[in-house]
Amino acid sequence: MSTATTRRRGWQPGLFAGLLVWGSLLVATGWSAEPAWQGSAVLGKGAASLPDTLGQPFGVTVGPDGALYVTEITHHRVMRLDVVTGKAVVVAGTGRPGYAGDGGPATEALLNEPYEVRFDEDGNLYVVEMKNHVVRRIRRKDGVIETVAGTGSSGFSGDGGPATAARLNKPHSIEVAGRHLWIADIGNHRIRHVDLKTRVITTIAGNGERQLPKDGGSAQNRPVAGPRALALRDGVLWVALREGHSIWKLDLDTNRWQHVAGTGTAGYSGDRGPAKQAQLNGPKGIALAGHHTLWIADTENQALRCIDLETGTIQTIAPSRNESGAASRLAWSRPHGVAVDRAGRVYVADTQNERVVLAAPLLRVGIIGLDTSHVIAFTGLLNGANPPPVLQAVRVVAAFPPGSPDIESSVSRRAGYTQTLREKWNVEMVDSIDALLQRVDAVLLETNDGRPHLEQALPVLKKRLPVFIDKPIAGSLADAVAIFDAAEQLGTPVFSSSSLRFAASTQAARHGKVGPIQAAMTYGPCSLEKTHPDLYWYGIHGVESLFTVMGTGCQKVRRIQTPSLELVTGLWNNGRIGTYHGLRPPAKRGFGGTAVGNRGIMAVGNHDGYQPLLVEIVQFFRTGRPPVSATETVEIYAFMTAADVSKARGGEFVRLEEVLTEARMEAREKLERMSSEK
Repeated sequence: MSTATTRRRGWQPGLFAGLLVWGSLLVATGWSAEPAWQGSAVLGKGAASLPDTLGQPFGVTVGPDGALYVTEITHHRVMRLDVVTGKAVVVAGTGRPGYAGDGGPATEALLNEPYEVRFDEDGNLYVVEMKNHVVRRIRRKDGVIETVAGTGSSGFSGDGGPATAARLNKPHSIEVAGRHLWIADIGNHRIRHVDLKTRVITTIAGNGERQLPKDGGSAQNRPVAGPRALALRDGVLWVALREGHSIWKLDLDTNRWQHVAGTGTAGYSGDRGPAKQAQLNGPKGIALAGHHTLWIADTENQALRCIDLETGTIQTIAPSRNESGAASRLAWSRPHGVAVDRAGRVYVADTQNERVVLAAPLLRVGIIGLDTSHVIAFTGLLNGANPPPVLQAVRVVAAFPPGSPDIESSVSRRAGYTQTLREKWNVEMVDSIDALLQRVDAVLLETNDGRPHLEQALPVLKKRLPVFIDKPIAGSLADAVAIFDAAEQLGTPVFSSSSLRFAASTQAARHGKVGPIQAAMTYGPCSLEKTHPDLYWYGIHGVESLFTVMGTGCQKVRRIQTPSLELVTGLWNNGRIGTYHGLRPPAKRGFGGTAVGNRGIMAVGNHDGYQPLLVEIVQFFRTGRPPVSATETVEIYAFMTAADVSKARGGEFVRLEEVLTEARMEAREKLERMSSEK
C-alpha cells in the first residue's frame, strides 16, 4: 500500500499486532518498495498436506487452536488443517449431501454445502449450510452436532420466535460473539440475529428489497442488496454485499450503515485510491486484521484486495490480472473465503482451483554465526522442500559466518556449516553484520559463543529488526541484562529460549494441565565450557524447562556439584520448590523431569525437536511479540549465575536479587561505555 512507507520508521509493537503483513514489514524495516508476495497451496491441489483434493473450498477460518478450518461445498464437509504439522482431518460431514445427524457425532452427520464456520468463546464450532438453509453448532465438549437456526426449508418466517422454527433462504455467512449469532440471510436480502440464550431470531437489517443501503441511514426495515459475508469487531458488523458490489459497516448500537468500499457498480478499478470510489465485483469474503486492515475476496474480479482502514485506500494483492492486464504469480479462480491468523498471514479459499492458498510477503531471514547445529536445523526447515504452512513464505537468504574464535567445537563446525548453507540451500555469505542487515527483515543470532552476543546484537537492535538470540543469550548476566535494556531503549523486539521450552508436555504443565504447580524437577546433560558460567553452556536446557513449568518468582538458589552431577535447588515465592539435575558421564544422559500440581503429577522436560521453537521464532518475527518475557529470561540467567556463586560459597543459598543488582549496574556502565566509544 502506497501509504505504508510514509509511516513512522522503526519497530512499533502496538501498531504491528494484527496489521497486514506487508504493511507491517514496511513499518518494521523501512522498505521503500513492496516486498515480493509468496503464494503456496496449504490444502488441496499442489499442497503437501492431505487430502490432496478439496471439493470447492468456500469458507476459511482460523480457530482458537490456531488450526485452519475449511468448508467444502461439493464434498459437504468441514476440514481442520493443523498448520504446524500440515495434517488435515474431517471434523464434520461424511462427504454425502443431506440434512441428518443432529444429536450425534458431527463426523457422521450429513451436511449440504457448508459455506462458512465460526467459533464462539467456548470453542463451539458453528457452520452455516446454504442448501439446508440452517446454522448448526458442533459442541466442543463432545463433538455432537445440533441445529440452532433454520428449519431445513427455504423461505422467510419466524421473526420474534424460536430460531429453529424460522425459515432462512440460502444463508451464506455467520458471526458469533457471546450470546449473539448473526446470519447473512442472502436469499432474503436480510441480516438476522439469534439470541443464543433465548433462542429468539429477529431481523436487524434489510426488508427483502435488493437495493444498496443509505450511507448513515438506518438498517431496520430498509433495503440491503445481497449480504454475503460478515466480520465482527468491537460492536461493528462489517458486511460484504455480493449483489451490491460494496463493503459496509453496521453499528450494532445505533443500527446505522456506513459505506466503506465499492461504488455499487460491478467493475475493477480504484487501486491505490479511496476505497469508496473503487469498483468491486461480487465480493464474497472479508476478514479483519486488527484495527488497520480489511481483506476482501473480490471474487468475480479473481482478486485479493485489502483496505488500509487508517487511510481508506484500497490495493490489490497478488491478483490474477490487474488494471493494466498484466499477469501475476498468483492466479485465483473465484476466491471466496479469506482468513487472517494472529501473525498476519492470509489464507484464501481458491475455490475453482480446489485449494486453499497461503498468501504472505517473503520474510527474509539472516543468520549471524554458523558454528552451531541449530543453523542447519533451522535453515533445513525453512529452505527445504514442503515446509509446514506455519513456516511457509520464510527463507534464510544471507549469513555472516564468523562464530567463536576459541571454542574448539564451534571452530571445527563453521566451515562445514557454511558450505552446506551456501551449496544446499543457496544462502548468500556476507562479510559483515552491516551487509547482512541490508538484505534481511529479521535475524537469527546463532553464534554458539555467548560472549560476543551483546556486541553482535546491538547493530540489529539499532536497525530495528526483530532478533532471536540462541542460547546462551550472553556470556554473563550483565550482558544479558544489557541486551534487554538496549532492546527496550531502541524499541526493538528480542527473545531468547532453549528449544526445550516448547515441548508439548512442558507447555501443557505450564498452562495448567495438572493445576497450579507446587514443585518441579528437571534433568538433562550438563557439559561445561570453561569460557562460560557453568550452567550457561548446556545446563540452560534443563533450567529453561524448569522455569517454563514453574514460571518466575524464584527468590534464592543453592548448588551442590560432584564430578558427574549438578544439583541446583531454587525456592520460589509461595513456598514452591524447583530443582535442576545436571548430568555428566558416567550418568546416563537425557532430558526429562516431573511437575507436581495441585491436581496431579506429570512428566515434563522432554525434547520435541527444533520445529516447535522455530514456529515460535517465525511467529515472533511476524508479530513482534516475544513468546517469552524479558523478565523471565533474565531470571533464568540470574538463577544460573546465583548457582555459580552458591558453588563458590560452599553450597549456601544465594538470593537472585544479589546477583541482579550487581549485573544491572555493570550493564548500565557497559552500555554507556559502548555508546561513548561509538
